[in-house]
Amino acid sequence: MTKHGDPRIWVKGLKAYAMPGNVLALVATGDGELLVINASLPGLV
Repeated sequence: MTKHGDPRIWVKGLKAYAMPGNVLALVATGDGELLVINASLPGLV
């Protein structure tokens, strides 16, 4: 029995916004969008 679908997520253009080791927050909105936030950026909080 195999799994249905692909469990991986690929964020197009991520290299322009994040570096290896950064912490990313994935947030699902109510209208079906997925936001990717680089939580390692200074001044975020």
